[in-house]
Amino acid sequence: MLVAAPPAVGVSYKINATGSSAAAQLQATRQPHHLLIATLRVGGAYLQLVTHLRELYPDIRIILIDFGAQQAEVIAAQQLTTFLILAADADTKLVPTVARSLGLAAAHHTAPEPEPVNEHPPATIADLQMVLDVTRRQARAELVLFADNVGNIVAQRGDATDVDVPALTSLITGTFVNSIEMAKVLRDRETLHLSVHEGERYDVYSTNVGTDRLIALMFDKNLAQPRLGMVWLLMKRAAEQLRKMHLVEKSMDAMLSETLSESLNNEFDRLFGSELEQVA
Repeated sequence: MLVAAPPAVGVSYKINATGSSAAAQLQATRQPHHLLIATLRVGGAYLQLVTHLRELYPDIRIILIDFGAQQAEVIAAQQLTTFLILAADADTKLVPTVARSLGLAAAHHTAPEPEPVNEHPPATIADLQMVLDVTRRQARAELVLFADNVGNIVAQRGDATDVDVPALTSLITGTFVNSIEMAKVLRDRETLHLSVHEGERYDVYSTNVGTDRLIALMFDKNLAQPRLGMVWLLMKRAAEQLRKMHLVEKSMDAMLSETLSESLNNEFDRLFGSELEQVA
């Protein structure tokens, strides 16, 4: 299709085609590419390839063609992908999408203008956790937190047995108050604030998700030595994906209400549990 209908006029380009993810990885690691086009299907290996190439080349553009992948795989792909095309639309949308992803003036074809990935895909709690799991695995973090702007934990993935996670979340939340107020003064509708804590034992990186949520990654330096640039890139993508998601199993307010209740119960037990045991 790309040979028969070039995506742009007056621009020369080279296409490397392979028949497997292993061959594609070999081609891509031999020399950098501007664009990767791959298939997304149930049990396919290309999602792992996309993840690996995104780590090697953070600026690479990616187009995935969905051949009936599972919802969790689609959510994970949207975090990494420039565009996602349904297989049924590939004949009409592939060439214009290639031109658009590369920032080229598209050649005149009868195909309609491609649409970007749906900005508000329906998602379940499991999908939200999938985004956190993918981010945690790529960053090699010990713990990832997703919380609201007052410190209530919406979801967390990973372990931190010797850290008071609710207290940590509350402290992280406090660092974003001034940033949000600054955005209001500057009339910036969309702003990202990065908070970094680099300690002797732990590193903690966090950023806001819109104006009422945040995501945080915690690293144990005995297990991983994070690179700020890579962590920031992964967090920005995760924040963007989480900002676009809305839950279909249960409203976020209802989930936060349950989480707040659980947090209050845990805090009550922590503060007064010993006194209650003595009374008993």
